[in-house]
Amino acid sequence: MSDSSEAAGHNALALEDHAYVELQDILVTIGNAPATRYVKIKMSVISDKDHVNAVKKAEPMLVDAFVGYLRALQLSEFESADFYPKMREQLSRRSEIVLGADASNGVLITEFLLR
Repeated sequence: MSDSSEAAGHNALALEDHAYVELQDILVTIGNAPATRYVKIKMSVISDKDHVNAVKKAEPMLVDAFVGYLRALQLSEFESADFYPKMREQLSRRSEIVLGADASNGVLITEFLLR
């Protein structure tokens, strides 16, 4: 199968009407005291151009929802090879709960640091 026919069989992920609303960095300690490990995540909410302002206004609520989820995780989960897609799915789900499915088409994780 040629590259062009493979590409023709897939729907584009990045659509012209998508907007990517970058959120503030999220820094969460992992584990209990003394908490010496942390995760730093930078992400964007995938929305459309009509909902960009709604996403920006809801940023404190989005960050709260994300931090609540991330804080409940164990270090072993972050270290698991198959965890990253599950985490993105859970963050996307929380974004849809806060914003509604019409305003949120998921999240992109643009930076991930586990220390």
